[in-house]
Amino acid sequence: MSFFEEELGATQLEAERAEKHERLYHYTGVEGLKGILDSDSLWVTQIQYMNDSKEFGHAVDIALELIKRRKVSASTQLAKFYSVMENTLYSSNGARTFIFSMTENPDQLSQWRGYCGLGGYSIGFNKSALQELCSTSNFRLEKCVYDNSEKERVIGEVIDGAVDYFNSQNGRDDYDVIEHESKFYGRFLKIGSTMKHSSFVEEQEWRLIGGPFPWTDQQSQWRTRDGVLLPYYEVKLERDADGYLPVSEVYIGPCKERQLAADSLHVYMQVTKNLFRRRFSKTPYRG
Repeated sequence: MSFFEEELGATQLEAERAEKHERLYHYTGVEGLKGILDSDSLWVTQIQYMNDSKEFGHAVDIALELIKRRKVSASTQLAKFYSVMENTLYSSNGARTFIFSMTENPDQLSQWRGYCGLGGYSIGFNKSALQELCSTSNFRLEKCVYDNSEKERVIGEVIDGAVDYFNSQNGRDDYDVIEHESKFYGRFLKIGSTMKHSSFVEEQEWRLIGGPFPWTDQQSQWRTRDGVLLPYYEVKLERDADGYLPVSEVYIGPCKERQLAADSLHVYMQVTKNLFRRRFSKTPYRG
């Protein structure tokens, strides 16, 4: 077997199961892999506590710029309404939106470096199963938006929707109340959580997104990291008719003992009653 050979002697059933499904991949360390296989669930993290938590500010910046342009030619009353929208955005932090990140790319160097450290795994989830999960929960599966013109179009529609509501209110001047009634912020939160800077387009990210949930929501759980309390949602995965989780392929990332990692994963797959094709990353290990 050459160093760059991906396949790890998959059985016919493992190969058929992998090829049957379109997959989205989640990069994680060994603890993350073990946690998913042990608990039959995903831990979906509140956006403020993610590695890329500041990305929500990217959508805010675009919205503020669009409002600034519209404000120039607006009437006095509409300009005041725009100012209320600006204040809402300036104080925006993503509220209680929870995200689980995945990608179309199963074997990408930047993702191994960014999310896995020394040894890691790219877990291939069956996309159809994730879509089914969303149909029965308060989560949705969305592809991230990287194109700047598309971001402006989508955000512009949310802004215009709020303005249409304002214009329908027959001259009311309780601008804060009108902005709240227009549901501007809630709609913005939903689209803002899908937007990433165009420089990250190679990641081809998809997100399992929950919320925004109210601050008083009692369903989230808490863990700790580096002295900080981290809120998360535990989203249960359904096993299929054959008793397997919706994981049909796992890539083993660059590591010193890759054959040992592959062998132990094979045994652990059976211990946890799962079935998936194992593959080696083509990225060479640099110790």
